[in-house]
This record gives sequence, structure tokens and C-alpha cells, in this order.
Amino acid sequence: MTAATYRVDFGPDFVEQARNGEFFLTETIKAPHSGVDTELPASPEHTHWDGSRLVLTLGPDDTADDTYSTVEVSSTRRFDQRILDRLLVEGSPRPMIPGRQATFRNVVFSPELADGRAGRETVTTGVLFQSWRNIEAGGVDFAERPEFICITIAYIGGAGLMPTLANRSRTKRRFFASVVDFRVGVMWFEALEGFDAGVPHDLTLRWEYSRDVTFLVDGTDVAVYRDGRRGLWPHKVLDKRLRRGVDLWGHRHLSVDPCHIDLWLNCSEMGNNPVVPNGRRFTNRYWVGLSGFAVEPID
Repeated sequence: MTAATYRVDFGPDFVEQARNGEFFLTETIKAPHSGVDTELPASPEHTHWDGSRLVLTLGPDDTADDTYSTVEVSSTRRFDQRILDRLLVEGSPRPMIPGRQATFRNVVFSPELADGRAGRETVTTGVLFQSWRNIEAGGVDFAERPEFICITIAYIGGAGLMPTLANRSRTKRRFFASVVDFRVGVMWFEALEGFDAGVPHDLTLRWEYSRDVTFLVDGTDVAVYRDGRRGLWPHKVLDKRLRRGVDLWGHRHLSVDPCHIDLWLNCSEMGNNPVVPNGRRFTNRYWVGLSGFAVEPID
């Protein structure tokens, strides 16, 4: 018996696909903070079909200083762990769990994200799977004790500790692989040397049965997170909300929680904490496109 797969192939009828519940589309523009949760847009203004990909866009007219903007396409709605828990109990193939992989097909980013022009901007983008445990009331900025996990191939522009950690550089900005678990204190980054974001790629985040995570670009391993190793949790001293139940230094075992998959493009300034503060108005117009995504069983 072949294990079931959750798969979406985007097309010109993507609005109807979203209305039918195949995926969720988020367009939040110039919001006062990142906790604003918008409904499915009746007539998307920042998402379009270009003939081969669903394309998400944000530019100077869609962003403003001290506001938050994001455009996302995801398997389920944001800020909703209950639906992921329910889908898992029902045996749905949609949630990401160990033994499955998230695949994002024919992904390409705008040139500014590939050639360095985005480095100073408060732009973040990428593909991920994540849970919403204990951040359902508007995200990490509004949670008393965040306990979610996030596994991603991502880009973080701008200044501050988080972009510096992710890039292992105070000035250079590039795509990286990351595993973060707020419940147990995992924070792992690896820069993806040689990754050309301006060229179409198939991106895969494989969650092994062992809880290791393998990151693949066009079927080739580019980074591997090995679970259970010792690690430092700097936010033990940086953020009082993230101290309880986590040692500053110790063995870390990634939490097993059902997750959704997501491709996003947003305007927020990560700065010195792993939160989602408001950003600054973009200088450039950014976009990211993909042909489809899926949650698949590991062979």
C-alpha cells in the first residue's frame, strides 16, 4: 500500500484552489504588528500566476516604516496548531512529521535576493515547515512562553544578532538552512554556500525518523542537522520568556509536533531577538515564485 501524499500544483485558478481549501493564502499589508491575522483574500493583490509559477510580491508601495507586511502560501492557516493536531489524529498526509518531507517545486527568488542588493533591507523570505505551539494568539511576539519549532531554508536581511548568527557574518547576507526549537532550546544555522537564489530550484526539507533534518537542493544534500547534540541556547540570557525549562548548555532533542509548510516573503526586522518586529519600507520590489508544494512520505 502506497502512503498518501499531500500535493498542490498551482495554476491560473489558484484563487479557487484556495477557496476549496487546498492551501491557504495570506496577504497582510502595512499592519501595525505581526500578530494581525488576515482572512483569505477575495481578490489577491500581491499574488499572481505568471504562467508557470504562483508569484508573491512586495515592494515600496506595499511596505512602510514601523509596519509589518507578509505574503504567504501555506498548507494550513497561520496561528492554528489545533487544525494540525486534528489532521494528524485523522491520519491526514498534510501535516509534516518525522518520516515525511516538505518539497517546494520550481522555486525562484527575485534577483536582488541573489546578488546582494537585499542585504540592507528588512526583508525575509524562504520555505519552511513549522508548528504554532503556544504562539496561536498572534505569533511569537505575543506569546508568554513560545514552544514552536521552525525548520527552514531562508534569507534574513538587515542588521542585528539574528542575521549575523544566521549568516555567520556581520555584513554578508545569503540563504541558510536552520532548525530552531523554542521548547527545548535548539538553534542551528548553516550557510548555503554557492546557492543561487535567482535560478529555479526544487527545495526539500526532509524530517528523518531519527529527527535529523536533511536539506536538499535539486535532490542533492546541502546541509544536515544531527539531532541530540549539545548546543548553546543564547536566549536563556537574552529573553526572559525563553528561559523556563531550558539549560543554557545541554543536549537538545527536537520536539515532535505536526507542522504546516509555507513559502513566505515579508517585511520585518529580525534584529537581536527571534521575534517578528516591524520592518522598514523597501527600496526594491521583491518577489518569489513556485509551481507547487507537497508533503510526501520518505521512501
